[in-house]
Amino acid sequence: MSASGHTPRSRFSYWLPLVPVAIVFAIAAGWRMSLPGLYMDAVDPDYLVVRILNSSGYEVPAWILPGNYLGERFPILTSLYHSTLQLWLSLPGFLLFGTSLVGLRTIHALFGFAIIWSMYAVLNDREISHAWAAAACAALAVDPAFVYSFRTQNQLSTVPVLWIFLSVLQIDRAMLGPQDSCARHLRLSGFFFGLAVVGYFTFLFFLPAVVGALFTWHQRDNSVSRPGVLRLSTHWVTGLCCGLSFYIVGYVLLAVSQGGLGGLFTYISAMQSRLGAFASQLTLMERVGFAWHQIVAVFSNSWNSALMFGDFTPVPAAPLKLAILLILPVALWVVSEYRNIASRLLRLLLALQLSFFTISLIFGSRLGGHHYVCLLPLSYAALIVGLDCMIRDPTAVPASRSLWMASSVVVLASLIAINVAGDRQMTAKLGETHGVGLYSDAINHFAEDLLQSKRDHFLILPDWGLYMPIAFLTGANIQISTDEDISAAKHFLCHKRNVSVALISGDRAARFSGWQQRLAWKAPIVEDYRQFHGKVVFQVGTFVADSASCVQ
Repeated sequence: MSASGHTPRSRFSYWLPLVPVAIVFAIAAGWRMSLPGLYMDAVDPDYLVVRILNSSGYEVPAWILPGNYLGERFPILTSLYHSTLQLWLSLPGFLLFGTSLVGLRTIHALFGFAIIWSMYAVLNDREISHAWAAAACAALAVDPAFVYSFRTQNQLSTVPVLWIFLSVLQIDRAMLGPQDSCARHLRLSGFFFGLAVVGYFTFLFFLPAVVGALFTWHQRDNSVSRPGVLRLSTHWVTGLCCGLSFYIVGYVLLAVSQGGLGGLFTYISAMQSRLGAFASQLTLMERVGFAWHQIVAVFSNSWNSALMFGDFTPVPAAPLKLAILLILPVALWVVSEYRNIASRLLRLLLALQLSFFTISLIFGSRLGGHHYVCLLPLSYAALIVGLDCMIRDPTAVPASRSLWMASSVVVLASLIAINVAGDRQMTAKLGETHGVGLYSDAINHFAEDLLQSKRDHFLILPDWGLYMPIAFLTGANIQISTDEDISAAKHFLCHKRNVSVALISGDRAARFSGWQQRLAWKAPIVEDYRQFHGKVVFQVGTFVADSASCVQ
């Protein structure tokens, strides 16, 4: 029975298997949530919530498209390629938890569980047993490549996979459900796909697979002619346009701010040249190799390890995990096609991954591992659907189906064991290091110090990496500038406000000396902010206010 047709009793049986999955994921996601430190991209665009919650607070330097920061408080598009949809969906959580690091990671973990649920919903809608679907979800719930994505910048390009699963769910219901509900499900599918693209532009890479599904998934009696399919596709496109409304509104606001369509296209052209989105010089084969390397790094968790600890350390038995998630689903599809038992859902899940991989080649080395994390949940779903095809093969003898069931249990158990070992590996390294560099908890300690003893300081953060996490963790209660504005700093010093300058890169001593010379002020009091094992991550130099030192 599909999830859409639940009775009260079936609803209970539907949700019950998810309870242990939720508990397992809560344990994995909740372990020492304040570690590692809050990286800048891991809180973009969530840092902008501080102005929504604290209207009387200081203005926050905002990376926002022109015209998209309504009232200097309400953001729409932060860039040409992603929006603030996730921030707005998180707003109830921020109202409840505030702008604390644990609160932020709790909210991000809830998005993670929403992805797990959406995968479960898709699997159950195809009559895969609740327990079998929950087992696949449990394997994903303990995968460190998935769990720790929500403590890094990966979260921004992972969350929209929720909408992809829901889009697939609605396509499935449109094509296999009653005729009178087909149009509604197609509009919902398009709407959810639009939300995914609004979440991050790379989700547009899935479009060819979805378009292919729309033109090949006919009703069960195969009576839909090509004109009928085109009419049905119109419903999907209608939903898509609604889902893309964030982009539509944002680009209209950008056009208005640039004086019209001409200004809009000039701005987009200039930004694309600056970003170099298509500037990769790799050959086609090099692009294939690069994309594959990124996928391997993500699936083996060496990508998260590199971000948080500065080393590419894969999970134990990584080759086996890669074989299970990347090779086995394709092999199962080949066998099921040969036996004429392939599931439409399996075809679509694999087509989605192929579509994403193929279009990503256009951008070459301009993409990173975080762009490929969205493929991880899709691989889990494809694996379980492929195994289910073999277990339920109507042409197989009972002994063969029993063998496939036993083999499937071994595969899932192996995957869970690898993931648990990977989790233990990550928790051990996290406990030992607390994160390194800009992932260290030095940033957390700096925010605490600001709130405790430096609330009235004028804070200058000229280097990339500090201002977003500090703005978020201090809740717009600290006046922050990212510009090296000497006149503003001198003004505050002469009006009894200390000025603190935080420096990350370069010869920090020489840079502080340069600040002192330009301010014509006494030397700053310099504090070191170190990662757990003592290495200095950044320094904060505080110039002490002294009106007597001001030249009148």
